[in-house]
Amino acid sequence: MIREDQTNQIKDLIQVSETAVVVLTPEPTKDQVASATALFLSLQALGKQVSFVIPKKPDRTSDIETLSGLDQLQTELGNQDLTVSFPYLAEKVDKVSYHIDESSQKFYLVIKPKKGVAPLDTAAIEYAYTGAATQLIFLIGVHSFESLEQLYFGYEALYTSVPVITFHTFEPRIGSIKVDASGTSSLSESMSQFLFMIGAPPDADAATNLLLAIEETTDNFKSLVTTAETFEIVAYLLRQGARRNKRQSVASSLPAKKSPEVMVVTQRSVSKKPKSKVGTLEYQPSNFSPSSGG
Repeated sequence: MIREDQTNQIKDLIQVSETAVVVLTPEPTKDQVASATALFLSLQALGKQVSFVIPKKPDRTSDIETLSGLDQLQTELGNQDLTVSFPYLAEKVDKVSYHIDESSQKFYLVIKPKKGVAPLDTAAIEYAYTGAATQLIFLIGVHSFESLEQLYFGYEALYTSVPVITFHTFEPRIGSIKVDASGTSSLSESMSQFLFMIGAPPDADAATNLLLAIEETTDNFKSLVTTAETFEIVAYLLRQGARRNKRQSVASSLPAKKSPEVMVVTQRSVSKKPKSKVGTLEYQPSNFSPSSGG
């Protein structure tokens, strides 16, 4: 259950932060993906510069591909610095230098080989964006930093220098603020409540993601984990423009197959107790007594 003191603390952090990263656990469930995408889209709607990352992209045949926002999911945390790399052997390189052409405003990196050595093969040069800078980190369904692999290793200092907020269906052991969603039907139900409480209502796409996940985790609201609060959240998401899962809606509206009718004839026993009258009505005293238990 989301605590109000945690929500207020996170709300204050979001208000003073311009950048954030939403990190999704490896091999996430649909519930976790829906929560992460809804948070990502809602933070973007607040005008924040947000990165959305996962250690390994989900299988494209997965049903989570129907959720909005996954097209912006990346597998690298850093995107601040352009890094140029190439095979380097000191005995083959004479000098590495650079210069800037003022007329064309171009930067030139010059790699001069030693005499008698073939120049660097341009096909061996690699380009990548590295370096991460953010003011907030949100971990969705993550239970350990090590499970994040390349999103954590090499960035350990970042995770200790900024607030880390974890969302899970139990209280995780990592994070500056640990949001425990147990006690609700799903992580998506708690995320919906959280977005409402911080004043970042989901748009139609984010609300649809959350609603689809809630429908699935509650078996289309037939599960015993469904509560009155669940239906209140569903009503809220529908007002935000959430769209129902047509396949589930059609399936739930189909009439159940009727079993063949079997007529069972039983012989009723006749009570020997005398009839009594209450006013003008006659009644037969029952066999029930408080001590009989039923």
